[in-house]
Amino acid sequence: MNRLARSIAVPALVLVIWEAVVRLAHVSPAILPPPTQVASKWIEYLTSGELPSDAAATLLRVVTGFIIGTVLALPLGLWMGAREKVYAVFNPLIQLLRPIPPIA
Repeated sequence: MNRLARSIAVPALVLVIWEAVVRLAHVSPAILPPPTQVASKWIEYLTSGELPSDAAATLLRVVTGFIIGTVLALPLGLWMGAREKVYAVFNPLIQLLRPIPPIA
């Protein structure tokens, strides 16, 4: 089996198994919807015009968060770099927050 066939066969097999498990095991669609239902909802979402609206709202939130973060962090970082006492005050908080993933 060549590389292209394998790269298509594996996801197709996963989808077939997923569909079979949902249909044959009588799993509630609320818990695990079948891939055919997911695909139909996705197509409905794309054609209804909801996707651009939701994407714009998400982009607005991301840009707003970036602007707020920049407006707060840039002056604080410059201030911390210029004043040792300010660095000593804020550095423990920054070190405490550092392990939190940025996406959170």
